[in-house]
Parts: sequence; structure tokens; C-alpha cells
Amino acid sequence: MRWAKRFRAGTVRLQGQVPEGELLGPIALGGGALEMAFTFTGGEEPSIDAVALVGAVIVDGRVGTAVDADACQVLLDGVQLGEPVRVDLLVAAVVERLAEVAAWVELVPEGELLVKFQHGVQAVLNPRAVVTLTGAATGPPGALVLSQPVVMEVDGEGFKLSHQRFRRLASLASLRLEGASLHPDGEVRLKGGAGLGLDRMVRGGLEKASERLSELVRSSPRFARVRSFLKT
Repeated sequence: MRWAKRFRAGTVRLQGQVPEGELLGPIALGGGALEMAFTFTGGEEPSIDAVALVGAVIVDGRVGTAVDADACQVLLDGVQLGEPVRVDLLVAAVVERLAEVAAWVELVPEGELLVKFQHGVQAVLNPRAVVTLTGAATGPPGALVLSQPVVMEVDGEGFKLSHQRFRRLASLASLRLEGASLHPDGEVRLKGGAGLGLDRMVRGGLEKASERLSELVRSSPRFARVRSFLKT
């Protein structure tokens, strides 16, 4: 959760397939489709506030379809059962077992936020921006590969993107961007603000910047971890 320090709060929803077996403390999984949602509070010491599981779940030997857990209690279908569990460990245990994943994430920064990526790329999220990420991956836990693009959309005032040595991105520094997407083949696409009436030069700049960022993702050693999730 180190990345959560950059945000004030957020919500994460994951859907996928899990095996049958013990999970954490009194909680076990019945196997099959599972949905997990959790909220977190960011800042210097990020923490997960609450976790909800929907699927075949078991608490203290009792079978149900929904678990709600926080630091104080574990509920199975609305009935308190078992001892409280550490919700951060519960989330980690589910993530370790989740295959065929679809994800939805909403993040709320605390004011203007500078996000530095590798290889000199950085983005500035404007105040009051709300970041939404969606995507899907196929495969078993630990070997997931993107099956759908990871799409980032930024509400509010959008964001700006730059690169230390790439003049094409520098020329777009004054342009508000509304989103970006990373595709299974490593292609990056930037989305300009819909209300800007983008002319041919600006559209060309976005296309060239997208191509350059795609090259970085596909070839830079610093993006090797990202490429492990791409189709090669």
C-alpha cells in the first residue's frame, strides 16, 4: 500500500476466480467467482478501512454469500461471526489467490499531485481531480496478462504529462489531458480534453507522444515489470 500515500482516499473493486480453501483466520473460500471491494485512507500511514467479499464464502464453518469485515468485526450475510481479522492481510490473501481478474479503482489525490514514473516521465494531477482506473487480466495468480486495456480517466481539471528529454511532450505541457490507456501489446494512447477543439497539430502531437511512450514501455529496461503483464 505504499502507493496509497499519494492519495487521500480510494476504493478498489476486483472480480475474478478463486480456489476452494482456507483464506485467513475464520474465513475460507468456497471456490469459483468472487468479488472483493475495499476502501482505504491514504496519507503518511495508509490503512484499509473495510473489506467486502461476495461469492461462496465460509466463516467458522458456516457457508454464506457475503462477508463484510473491518477492524472490529466479521459479518457473514449480516450476522457477526468469528474473531476480527486484519483487513490488510485479508485483502493480500485474496489478491494472492485471484485469477482472471477485472479491476475498477477510484483514487482521490490530496491537492495537486506529481507522479513520477520511470525513465523521466511524469504526470501532474490537478487539484480536485478524481482518477479512475479500469482493466482486466487473464491467467492464474502470479502470471496475469492483460486481456483488456488499463484505462485511466481523470475528472475535474485533468492532468498534464511531460518527459525530461522528449520535446514533443514538453510542447503539450499546457494541454489538459483527460485520460490515457495501456494496451495488452504495450501501446499507450493519450486522450486530450474533449472540450478543447483539438486542431490537427495538437492531435498530431498527442499521437507522436503516444508513440514515444509506447516505445518506452516496450523497450526500456525500467519498464520490465510492466512488460511482464503484456502480451509478447
